Amino acid sequence: MQHPSNLESALLAAKRGYCSLESWLKEHESLECASKALRFLSNAYKQLSDPTFKGRIEDSLLSEVSSKILIAFIDKYAGLMTPEENRSLRTVRSIASWNFVTSEDGASSFTADPTLNFSSDVENEVKVYFNNFYKRIISVDDIVNMMKALKNVSDAKSLNIFNCFIHHLYKECKFSRKPLKTHSHMSAVLLGSLINHNVITGQDLIAALQLVLNALQARSSGKDPTVSLKMFMFGLESLRQFASKPQPSVEFYSELFSSNEIADEDPSLFNILRRTFEENPSITRLSEEDLLKSDSKSAVPHAGGPGVFLKGVDVTEAVASAVRAGDKPLSLTNNESFDTAVEVYRETLLQPPVDVTDRVHFLINNLTPLNVVDKSKEIRKKVFPDFVEWFVNYIVSTRASKEENFHHVYIELLENLNDVQMYKSMINTTLYYVKSLLYSERIIRESNDRSLLKNLGSWLGLLTFANNKPLLSKDLEVKRIICEAYVRGRLMSVLPFIQKLLEG
Repeated sequence: MQHPSNLESALLAAKRGYCSLESWLKEHESLECASKALRFLSNAYKQLSDPTFKGRIEDSLLSEVSSKILIAFIDKYAGLMTPEENRSLRTVRSIASWNFVTSEDGASSFTADPTLNFSSDVENEVKVYFNNFYKRIISVDDIVNMMKALKNVSDAKSLNIFNCFIHHLYKECKFSRKPLKTHSHMSAVLLGSLINHNVITGQDLIAALQLVLNALQARSSGKDPTVSLKMFMFGLESLRQFASKPQPSVEFYSELFSSNEIADEDPSLFNILRRTFEENPSITRLSEEDLLKSDSKSAVPHAGGPGVFLKGVDVTEAVASAVRAGDKPLSLTNNESFDTAVEVYRETLLQPPVDVTDRVHFLINNLTPLNVVDKSKEIRKKVFPDFVEWFVNYIVSTRASKEENFHHVYIELLENLNDVQMYKSMINTTLYYVKSLLYSERIIRESNDRSLLKNLGSWLGLLTFANNKPLLSKDLEVKRIICEAYVRGRLMSVLPFIQKLLEG
């Protein structure tokens, strides 16, 4: 066989057993060769962060052994390399140690970065935490508080436990190399909560944000529809936990706003993200140099390598344009009550004088099928044209959500008011509160919130299906809601809502 003339040929020959990679590198020892090897590794590892990549790194020219040999070769010239090349080398080292997983317990088969070597007692302690978490013995809040305490102490073992936990959490959340686990929803909530409480910072934060972005982009990657839906739901669930927490990179928001998928799937979440960006003009590009300064002992590096979503381009105006294109923000964070959501929305509306509100409340309180025609005339005089949005919100949030027995009376009132725009606004406002409840964490544990959701389902059905009006899939895709509820373990909340919607 002809002696290989370049690195790619040498790797292929070594893979087939025709030559020794170490011998070839020894013959070509030079800074130029080391730089070429570094660029080759950096480009090869980028595919690991690409959601469209369907193969395995072992199927390429690289293997675990050849990667280890190349990194050792490059290390000899690290002192002669530029700062940019050294940053790339640190990233390559850590990505290699993160992605070559061969042992049964998921530990790396080799670790070029000494900060990722964890003792057996540390590994075992972290496994206990994960087992207890997935068995629901300890909660997300317990984990967050524990990680905060570990991060704020200075002894080596506590820091090792912290880094080991983050390292294993990222492997739990990583989809490119293994099928989704049944507890992916819990992992998503945990990852997002750690970001929200500033437990994950520096390079670890960038790695976490990249995991979320990769999951959110799964549906456009050509993956199996079932797997891509689960990945997308993972990304959404994680994002919901920290949507109102400004992240230190405008590029992250550029990636989020570059697609309509979040806005279509969860408009209230999109509005929270948009408002967070708009209200925090200090969000700027965070360079890799800044990351290295902010967190020199990261558990996991910038997972995508340079240029995955820190693209180095000026996207501030692009993001600003994207967020300006939407509607006014309607905010609901994951743990807010329905009443709080109503108050937040009410603040965005023009409020009528006290005498108008009192009179409208009195008229609605005394509304019956026998007097609905007369009452509708007086209500029209009081609320049209300036306070229609306020009236719509009042009917949906205060009446329809709590008084299912009077739904038919309120529908008759709308028919007598006979205003097309008000009717559309009634549907849109109802959809807003429905989605707010569907994506609230409280819906699982609060029976009152589930009752509100059922009542709004019945109300929405009367506004649409019962009146021969379609409920478009772009507004509320029922099939997807059911699939999503199954993935997130919320069927007990969603199925009664669907039943009421169809009965309406």
